[in-house]
Order: sequence, then C-alpha cells, then structure tokens
Amino acid sequence: MKVAHSLVALMMLLELFVWSQPVPAVSFAIGARGGLALSNYWGDDADSPDDTLGGYVNVDRKPRVGFSGGAFFAFELAEYLSIEPEVLFSTKGRHVEGSYSITVPLLGVISGNAEVTEKLNYLDLPVSFKIIAPLDGGIQPYFYAGPLFSFLISAEIEQNIDASSYSQDTVVDIEDDLDHFDMGMVMGGGVRFEAGPGDFILDFRFAPGFFTIDEEDNNGDQSDINNWMIVFSAGYAFRF
Repeated sequence: MKVAHSLVALMMLLELFVWSQPVPAVSFAIGARGGLALSNYWGDDADSPDDTLGGYVNVDRKPRVGFSGGAFFAFELAEYLSIEPEVLFSTKGRHVEGSYSITVPLLGVISGNAEVTEKLNYLDLPVSFKIIAPLDGGIQPYFYAGPLFSFLISAEIEQNIDASSYSQDTVVDIEDDLDHFDMGMVMGGGVRFEAGPGDFILDFRFAPGFFTIDEEDNNGDQSDINNWMIVFSAGYAFRF
C-alpha cells in the first residue's frame, strides 16, 4: 500500500511539472533498446524451500542472467518531459546452485552438485514519465519512473544433477502454476547522445513486481514471491 501511495504521489508531481512548462510543438521519437537483464525474487517466501528446491543443501540463489529489449515510443509533453510507452521481451526468474542428495535404485544414496534455472519469460509494457536534465551540449542525462504491466509468455524449470556415478537433466513446464499477469514499477535513468537523425541511449533501470507470481493452490494458499529485475541497455531513437 505504501508503494502504491508513493507511485500516486510521484504521478501527481509529474502532472504539476507538466502544467508548469511551456507547451512545445508536437514531437515524438521511435526507437529500440536491448541489453543485459539480471532477475531474481523478493518477498517473504522468496528464500523458502519448496518442492522444486527440495533435497538441496548449501543452496546459493543467484540472479538469472538474461535479456530485455524491444521498441519504445516517446511523446514530448513539455520541454523537458516526455511519456514513453514500451513493448519489451524480458527474461526473469533465478538461478539456484547447491549440493544434492538423492536415492537411486540399486545405487543407493548419491550426492553431488545440482543447478536449477527458473526461466520465466514476459511481455513487459512499461509506461514511463521521463524528466530530461536541461543541459546544453550533445549529452543529456535523464531520469524516469512509471507503472509496469507484465504478461507471462512461458515458464519452465531446467534442472541439472551431476554426481560421480549419476547425472540427469530435466525440464519441467510450470506455466500453469504461475499467475499470468504481474504489475510493478519501472524506475531508472541514463544519458542520451545526439547522433545523426536521433539519439544514442545508455540506460539503467530497476523494475520490481508487486503481485505474487504464484497461483493459489487448492487450499487457497499463495506464496509471497515477487519478481525483480535490473537492466543495463543501449538503444537508438529516431526523432520526428
């Protein structure tokens, strides 16, 4: 609830900023961006063992290394303010490493190492309000924030067990176990450089999800596990 109130307050401040600025000639830009995405989970149950992680000891939960990229559109609202909807493909989830102990018929108990990658792929639709620093010259820093709407495309778990006398690779589809919609917030900043008919962009953003990703089970229980993602990207925008 506090996060929602903060988001509403931010939107109100941006609206006041818009009305205080001179109205510019209508202009817009179309571009593409893409780059490195690091994702993991947050929430009360994000580090709790579950059926997927059962059997692990010395568990090390790491961010999943992936990609986020797509197209964006920028519409100028005032001299140094724009609104930017985006259409992005984003990989989310996490990577888990640890030791494993299993019982195999005829072989007994086998211990070894295991890796699990939870691969969640989303269609992300952020809508950001961007404030551009009013600096002279060809380099301009900017900052932005806004809501993020995410739609699950696919979800699977890849597990690799590697022991001295036993190995196994498995892939399990978990799409039906997850909520297909998530809503969060995107916030970040970067710099843009004038280059030819448009701008070259270097961007950093943090995007937490506010809805738990798990569906309710038959008993109505639901784990408190939420997505978060950090993205380092580059892109180019054509101005019109």
